[in-house]
Amino acid sequence: VGILIDKVGAKKPFVLGLVIYGLAGASGLFINSFWLLLVSRAILGVAVAAIYTSVTVMILNLYKGAERDKVMGWRVSSNSFGGILWPLLGGFLGRFSWHLPFATYLLGIPLGIFALFVIPEVRKGKSQDASDTGDINDASNAGKKVSMLSTLRNSPILLVIYSLSFLTNVLLY
Repeated sequence: VGILIDKVGAKKPFVLGLVIYGLAGASGLFINSFWLLLVSRAILGVAVAAIYTSVTVMILNLYKGAERDKVMGWRVSSNSFGGILWPLLGGFLGRFSWHLPFATYLLGIPLGIFALFVIPEVRKGKSQDASDTGDINDASNAGKKVSMLSTLRNSPILLVIYSLSFLTNVLLY
């Protein structure tokens, strides 16, 4: 998804991700096969990756400094609130039919259409210095391709942060 965003910008993968999220997520309304349901969940996962990655890139491109930090905080708060609300809504709908919770994913389609018209396409300029991008690497790495392993080697705390985030989600879901 990151490579796609680098090529076409963040808006298109975000909008497409929302529409696929709606379609793949809601497919559970009609699917009765366990294996087909698993395939639809894998497609849903790709859509979620597009949404999450695109949102992060859009925030990083649209905001700077303290305002960026505030907006990223809103993003995390929204994710946490959704992580509480979504299962409650799904559980309520599941009382009526095991298929019905999948209908909630349909919200992605109108949200995708709405995003298409209201979200600006913003891309970083090549002349922007690394200190303004929020990169953890210093300005000497600006414009260079940096591998994930070298990033983790330079900042081992990231592995701890990512592991804790992963564990939190495993425990939540």
